Amino acid sequence: MQRKITLEVATAEFSQAKQAVLQAGFKIEEYLNIVLLALASTQPLSEDAVERSFHLLPDVTVLKLAKAQMPEKDSQRFSRLLEKQGEGKLNEKERNQLTELAEEYERGTLRKAYAMAEAVRRGLMSSLKS
Repeated sequence: MQRKITLEVATAEFSQAKQAVLQAGFKIEEYLNIVLLALASTQPLSEDAVERSFHLLPDVTVLKLAKAQMPEKDSQRFSRLLEKQGEGKLNEKERNQLTELAEEYERGTLRKAYAMAEAVRRGLMSSLKS
């Protein structure tokens, strides 16, 4: 299923974004789909598509994603559910919640890793290697 949307973007910013997207080998619509999938979807993307999409993000977005953490409320719930799982005390609803939180944690970790790699590539962060 697809949904058609309309975006209003300043002409100068659109021109710059379009040029960057085209230089990376994308159509603007394709790039926007990739960014949305990379940030929010459970569908896997090719590593190449993800890397190319992170190359096009503004520095401020790359840094924000590189420093992102699971919201505290979700993190606490995730920890409690993991503890209950270890004790063998999860009910079906909690098992489903744990699965959802684990998947979100994994997606967040992958986004963070790609963003950190991009931030290091741009010189926005130092490498974790000592």
